Amino acid sequence: MNLTLASFVVAALSMSPAFASSPEKTPSDYLAASWNYSFYRPFTQELARIPHQGSDAKCDDFYSHVRRTGEMKIILGIGYYDFSEGEPFKFTYRPDGSFNSIDADFGMNATLDQTIIRVYRELLTTKCRGALQFCGFQERTPGVFTKDIRSPDGERIHATLEMRSPSVSTSHSQNVGPLKAQQDEKSAAVTSWFFGSIDGADLVVYNGHARKGGGPDFSPPRLLSTNHVNYGWYAAHTPGLSRLTKALADAQQKPAAILLMACNSTKLFESQVEKVAPNIAYSGMNLVPTTGLVPAKGTIAGVDAFLKMQCQSGLDQELQVDQDMRDQLKPLTIK
Repeated sequence: MNLTLASFVVAALSMSPAFASSPEKTPSDYLAASWNYSFYRPFTQELARIPHQGSDAKCDDFYSHVRRTGEMKIILGIGYYDFSEGEPFKFTYRPDGSFNSIDADFGMNATLDQTIIRVYRELLTTKCRGALQFCGFQERTPGVFTKDIRSPDGERIHATLEMRSPSVSTSHSQNVGPLKAQQDEKSAAVTSWFFGSIDGADLVVYNGHARKGGGPDFSPPRLLSTNHVNYGWYAAHTPGLSRLTKALADAQQKPAAILLMACNSTKLFESQVEKVAPNIAYSGMNLVPTTGLVPAKGTIAGVDAFLKMQCQSGLDQELQVDQDMRDQLKPLTIK
């Protein structure tokens, strides 16, 4: 996935006094703050203008498990987000708002899921404004966020969002080298958590690479000698897709909706998901996005819309709120 457009502006924007902070912050912290300042906080302001839209019998049925239990469970898995195709990732930031800049070099095939999880954490724990619901959470334990919401009828719903990412460092070479044992252990743990949490979840979200048909992936990629991902292996073996469809087929309590925010995920995964779980609402990417922004926007909008318990018109409005999303993203369709 091409994240270039989302990264080249960091040096200029991180000059803002908003990024002045204590020295213990990491480059991933500054990169996440820059992306939120530039892209995602303005995006949430658009979502804040969209209140709950309408209600009908089909919509009531869509949220029936949430209404019946008074609980909403959302799982958000961030894949092993290796950067692009055998390219280096670098950016410049100014940690104290001065003119003294620091160059951060994440290396070849750098892993950015640590940055993405920081993006979401900051937004989830920010004070809510307007109609926005991707906000106002408290992080009770690492990666577990909770808050109370109200249904359109005023019922109290206790919402829990659990979020995990797999990389142990931003350096791919370290993750498959000196840190390999730790990386293998964490990848296995996040993989087991994600697929094992599908049964009983109300909304399942994956934001990561599609591996051109391989499916959700929380491990360092298999690479060719050129440092490009070995897509042929993933297409032939489909490890993540096989685990996903099995988890959905075996689930006693299937999710109401699944968002697979990954390249070409509508073409690659929708029909397989529908075969094993035909009643699940599905959202995915219609193509390889031209920037790295749309998958994150789709994640934020999809979760926000579900927290608002949007009906079809609201789901469409939130997941198609800007032109890039209308061009590149298939919104959730209640069945």
